[in-house]
Amino acid sequence: MAHSRKTTGLALGLAGVLALTLAGCSGGSGGGGGGGEDETTTISFLNWEQTDGTPLGKAIAKFEEENPNIKVDIQPTVTGDAYDAKMRTALAGSNPPDVFRINDDYVQQFTANGTLQDLSGYVKKAGIDVDADYAPEVFNFGLQDDGSLTSWQIGYQPAMVFYNKDLLEKAGVPLPPKDWTDENWTWDDFLAAASKVSDGSKTYGALVTPDTNYEQTFSHNNGSPTGIWSKDGTGFTLADPEGAEAIQWAADLTCKEGVQARWADLLQPNANVQLFTQGKVGLLFARAGAIPYFRDNITSFDWDVAAPPAGSADQATEASVVVFGVPKKSDKQDAAFKLLEYLASEEGGQIVAEGGAFTPVNIAAAEALYANSKDAPENISILADSAKHLTATSKTANTLGARQIYRPALDDVYNCKASAEDVLNKVRPQVEKALEKKN
Repeated sequence: MAHSRKTTGLALGLAGVLALTLAGCSGGSGGGGGGGEDETTTISFLNWEQTDGTPLGKAIAKFEEENPNIKVDIQPTVTGDAYDAKMRTALAGSNPPDVFRINDDYVQQFTANGTLQDLSGYVKKAGIDVDADYAPEVFNFGLQDDGSLTSWQIGYQPAMVFYNKDLLEKAGVPLPPKDWTDENWTWDDFLAAASKVSDGSKTYGALVTPDTNYEQTFSHNNGSPTGIWSKDGTGFTLADPEGAEAIQWAADLTCKEGVQARWADLLQPNANVQLFTQGKVGLLFARAGAIPYFRDNITSFDWDVAAPPAGSADQATEASVVVFGVPKKSDKQDAAFKLLEYLASEEGGQIVAEGGAFTPVNIAAAEALYANSKDAPENISILADSAKHLTATSKTANTLGARQIYRPALDDVYNCKASAEDVLNKVRPQVEKALEKKN
């Protein structure tokens, strides 16, 4: 489900650590490090964002308060490619961080090369009921075919439709439904609304910029069983007819319908989010991670959120997953798991996600968080409902390498110079060859 694919460049404002007692529990072949009653254990924590003044920092402080024999040592933070380089260097060394943030695109790669500790034993020991307590599609993102759980998911950013209520009402367009329903909310309804809002120059009816969220959501909803990749992670199923039709639909919002900005105008980082914030877009398909930015920067119009429009086969959404891992080399895995468990607990989930950057994987946390929210968007509770409507991208061993081939090739489609069918079929052999590599 992932950016590279990820954060839209906006601060996620994560959080978290944990409060359940599991000293002495060992998951898989994991080590100890839980600390006795009078012994203090310090676990190192590597994240790609600052923690001071964030929900993450608040949650860590709460965790340490509830677990006085465990201290969390926040490692110096770097972002972007620098984080990736630092993380990989640290993991290759003899003293890796005990907990680290992972781009969800890397989970399968780190699983294949043996970096990540299997946490399934901890889950069993803790008596966690995944189906009852968590959004299963998200929680099980790191679940492998052999039953091991090699990553820990604390939340997700579902891709949703954000809309400018003022623009839609001015154009006489009915507002999207508040519930997760396809009644009067299909691709055709989305396009019809966008057409009424667009004025051909200063205001765009819609923005559906190509990214994992769009590619997976719309290809799946158009009838693809797996979306971008085949179930085993070796096939480029976005090139199948259902996927090609979805890509063409997005391109045609510009090339045929004239309701979306030119591709050249959307290449700057976060251009879609900026245009919506400026009041120039009626309907924006984007990750819910943009909500804190919208709250801070939209002052001149009312806005809200709705489910994605339904396709011919389904009405689901893809979500970017907030993922952490524990290295096999860590000798403090018990304490590390306590941290992760708290991140996904009802209490920790409410703290870590209080800024609105993502939806907690814990269902009770999500429901409580949104029930008590007084901030925009008014319909924010629909994010909790998205847990029942998720489509997950299949994991591959070389997602980024494959993406580096097909995404640039699609520029000709979005620039109205070629069809999605032709481009995707042309690059398919190269993409599937890349998927065979274990980087």
